[in-house]
Amino acid sequence: MNVLLIFITGAPCVLGGELFQASKRTKDANTARVCAHVGTPAPVRQVRSDHRDGDEERVNKLILALAQQDPKVRKAAVLALGNIGPGAKKAIPELIKVLRAPSSYPGRACEYQPGILYLDCLGARAAVALIQIGSDSARPLAETATDTRYSKNSRLSAVIALHKLGPKAKTVTGMIARLLTDDDEEIKLNALWVLVRAAPGSMDVKRHVLGVFADESAYVRVNAALALYELDPGNVISLPILLDCLSRNTSRVQLSAAQALGKLGPSARTSVPQIARLLASPDRMLRSAAAHAIGEIGTSAPDVINLLQKLCDDQDSDVRENDRYAIDLIRRRMGR
Repeated sequence: MNVLLIFITGAPCVLGGELFQASKRTKDANTARVCAHVGTPAPVRQVRSDHRDGDEERVNKLILALAQQDPKVRKAAVLALGNIGPGAKKAIPELIKVLRAPSSYPGRACEYQPGILYLDCLGARAAVALIQIGSDSARPLAETATDTRYSKNSRLSAVIALHKLGPKAKTVTGMIARLLTDDDEEIKLNALWVLVRAAPGSMDVKRHVLGVFADESAYVRVNAALALYELDPGNVISLPILLDCLSRNTSRVQLSAAQALGKLGPSARTSVPQIARLLASPDRMLRSAAAHAIGEIGTSAPDVINLLQKLCDDQDSDVRENDRYAIDLIRRRMGR
């Protein structure tokens, strides 16, 4: 199964990693590998074997292959077009049709989990191909992402593809900013990180991120704070937002808030007492994140240091590791 990882707090999205890595190989070797993987359908095998054809002629033949009924032929054609790269931009409209088609996302092949979408389907492969083709894909991907007539799978795949395009999606940041008020949280979160990656120096993007601070979802607000840190590491305007989120009774919000406060470093020192409460959490991930954050921020408070020392015997190895990291860092800062 190929995996679409959609938004893990503050981290880049990864779309179809195995397929995307394949683009680093040569075009002919890539196409051969793809065709072999899907059983070498005759129409695509013929395109691959005819070395007299230039990219334009191959693209024309592969576009025709996209219209065939055989799913193996269509899959091979999608991957082969992606392997051609920017030379296949003529195929963008047809690949967009594949991305948008409900039939490209069979229900039984789609599984949702918090923050992760697993898609082993033609739509995800089309998204990978559009990434490989490059900046010419940005506008039709943005049009797909912002059009609610299309399914969530189609829109989400388009947003993730835009994230992978990075600065190549700079021309469509105005369109993507509209998604920050989308009804779907996953689309909204991914759109936030598309903006950060596409135009990190843009004042407009910073303004859009600040606007998300008023979102009704605490998880979205935490990620807006993280996004602001990525845009402007010295800005502490997000501190009140993060402190509020840290007090929420939701593990994923508290976890993200603790991680974000740790990134702020010493400027978030006022948050240490509140973070320290998480050291006693029954959730091992919260204990681990809290210890790491306190180490990054720093403290000289004896009660907090005592709490950290008690975690040295924690049953969880990750908690113990982050606890030792925090204690060592604090001691070095105190000159001990």
